[in-house]
Amino acid sequence: MQHNLVVFPCSLLLKLRGYPAIWRKIFWIAAAAIFAMANAAADTNYVHFQWKEVRDGVWFGVPQPNSFATTNAVIIALPGVGSMVVDSNYADFIAREIIEKAKQVAPGPVRYLINTHLHPDHVQGNEAFKKAFPQVEIIAHQRTCQGIPAKTVPRIKDRISPLRQELDAMRKRRIAIGENEKEAASALDRRMAGLELYLSEAKATVWVLPTSCLKMTTGQMKKITAGGRRMEIYYFGRGHTAGDLAVYLPVEKVLVAGDLWSEGGDMLLNNGIDGRDGSTLETAMTLRGVRKLDFDIALPGHREVIRGKASLDAAIMDDNKLVAQIRESYARGEPVDETLKKVVTPPNMGTAPWQRAVIRGYEEMELRHQLGLPER
Repeated sequence: MQHNLVVFPCSLLLKLRGYPAIWRKIFWIAAAAIFAMANAAADTNYVHFQWKEVRDGVWFGVPQPNSFATTNAVIIALPGVGSMVVDSNYADFIAREIIEKAKQVAPGPVRYLINTHLHPDHVQGNEAFKKAFPQVEIIAHQRTCQGIPAKTVPRIKDRISPLRQELDAMRKRRIAIGENEKEAASALDRRMAGLELYLSEAKATVWVLPTSCLKMTTGQMKKITAGGRRMEIYYFGRGHTAGDLAVYLPVEKVLVAGDLWSEGGDMLLNNGIDGRDGSTLETAMTLRGVRKLDFDIALPGHREVIRGKASLDAAIMDDNKLVAQIRESYARGEPVDETLKKVVTPPNMGTAPWQRAVIRGYEEMELRHQLGLPER
């Protein structure tokens, strides 16, 4: 997406230092308004995804560089019937883009919408699908159905104010960008445009819950056959969340994996451990169940197409290493604080998410001990 760049000369910014604080504040407010209007004019041209057809009738959408959200989308064409979409994404304006692409590549309605798990970047766009296709069947695990109102909705409400502050900070950075830094300005403009669109819709979000809540236990599968295509919806157990679903196309040998694991991101995203809603101890076992499927490519919830199972094997190995460290520390009677000091944070990981995963593992160990359950 191209924007007309509005750049304030550094000399002007320097001159502002000599003015009273109230005038400097008025300047920042006016400048922010100018950028808001500029971005609003470009909103109608905002294109979120780059699409590729990874198999006949299977479309994979990856956000363009510098998008404010990084979650992918999958459209599965069902000839003569319509389509299945996996994950509705973060906002209605992104969901509407998925809907338009589905109409283009798979004429007919979206018959099925799969919510792979409860996180907002996978379910918040449900409303757009329900508006466009009132009869759409929105499918999720029952734990996702329970988790959206209990966890997802409150978290988003708490995030709105910090996101507005983040947008204000972006606007100030944008004003300070030099006249010759067009590439940096364009990248920031795109992130601002997406975030402004999101915030403009988030305050009026209507949360649409799944219409089919699957009461599946570990290893169970639900089959859907439509448009001459067979689709298998699997639940392999607790991992990234307590209700992760995966969609498997056995003929095409394609797995739509949600956030069960990834490739090329930070370690927790690669390994599927979330530390809040899933299981640190059980993730490796869940991924071993995934590995039994015969797939050539996997379409993750974030980043690019995964080919083969090497990254899945690496995720299982890393998860097992982390769990072994936690179990050894717990068996020695060490408090979690001591374990956090010993378990080294990977170089591409933030400290807080990594510590959260370790703490979650400790909590699971303690609960199993109290209930007299065997370790996994």
